[in-house]
This record gives sequence, structure tokens and C-alpha cells, in this order.
Amino acid sequence: MTNRYAIAPDGGSITCKVCGLVSYNKNDVEMKFCGHCNVFHDDEERNEILHDSSLSDMVKRAMVRFWRRIHEIERERR
Repeated sequence: MTNRYAIAPDGGSITCKVCGLVSYNKNDVEMKFCGHCNVFHDDEERNEILHDSSLSDMVKRAMVRFWRRIHEIERERR
């Protein structure tokens, strides 16, 4: 299966090949996340949670912000 995303050679952006969105957010690049599709391209467990119809959109957005913040903290600790 081919990647559904492309990371720029300089690592400064990610392009979703599904919707065409380009993100320059470091967290999106590192987490391979598309904010338009609401998909983590390499993390099926998170995708299952985000596409659970029993969760409200507000809860899903909060979860994405939480995962991004956790990722930032982990990066700062390296």
C-alpha cells in the first residue's frame, strides 16, 4: 500500500494525498496527522477512536489537542 501522505524533503511540511491539505505544523508532520481528514496516517488505534460515532466532535477535537500536547512534551524531553 502506498503512503497516503508525503513529507517534504526538508521535513517542514506534510501533504495529505487524500484531500491535498498541506500542514506546516511540526506536530502534524511528526505525528503524520491530517486535520482536514482527521486522520493519523500511521496510527490505526487513534483513528479508531477518532471515528467512533459515539463520541462528539468536541471530544474528538480535545483528544487531538491532548495527543499533540503529549507529543510536544515527549519531544521536549529528548
